[in-house]
Amino acid sequence: MANSLWYALQKKFGKPPPLTSWPVEGGEADHPSFDQFMPLVDAIKQGDLRHVGFFLLGVSQDARNAELSYSGMTAIHLATFAGQGEIVEKLIKRKTKEELVEKTRAGDTVLCLAALNGMTEIAKILIAKNPDLISIRGCGQFLPVSIACNRGHKETTRFLYSETAKHSKDLGEDFGGDNIILFNEAIANNMFDIALDLLEKNGAGLGTERYEGSGQSALLTLSDMPAAFLSGTRLSFWQRLIYTCQYR
Repeated sequence: MANSLWYALQKKFGKPPPLTSWPVEGGEADHPSFDQFMPLVDAIKQGDLRHVGFFLLGVSQDARNAELSYSGMTAIHLATFAGQGEIVEKLIKRKTKEELVEKTRAGDTVLCLAALNGMTEIAKILIAKNPDLISIRGCGQFLPVSIACNRGHKETTRFLYSETAKHSKDLGEDFGGDNIILFNEAIANNMFDIALDLLEKNGAGLGTERYEGSGQSALLTLSDMPAAFLSGTRLSFWQRLIYTCQYR
């Protein structure tokens, strides 16, 4: 069910960044000296913090902000994509607040990639340095919290959800659509605490609001999940949703 919802979102907004292939394979970056950065790319991929530091501080300081892949990823993007948290943390310290909002060619910030990989501690460091990152959309116009939720990263989703709530005014009119997406994703990925909080804050209609990409409401999504009725907590959520929603 989670995948079907995501495919429906893709149809409307685009395709999320892949996790199955290393982004420097099969393409070339625009940087004229791309080959000279391959040792750095390899060090990032292998999680070799010592060689990454040696390369950035000694061999080529220009590599800090250079595109290292055909997808437009810089060193910090690649390290986050690879899930190399220790390297990412070191690179964040050398980035300005403005540099952290830079996107890949697919449209993802470092925070979006951290959400994709469930890197909660990195997300905390990023937001502490630049709180605006929480409301900057990634590939397909998805918020970081929706990306994390779709991937099933519960800890990361809960943290990003709490931070997103602080910036709801910055998201404007589109935030209503974001709530529908997140509500469906939270249910599909068994994050019923977040779904219930969204329901309580946004009204009963959220449960029956049909997302135009899938043509399906969150209530219908939940009805297709028999496993959701096994525990008392989830049953409580189901009852709350049934008795508070206004059928259309």
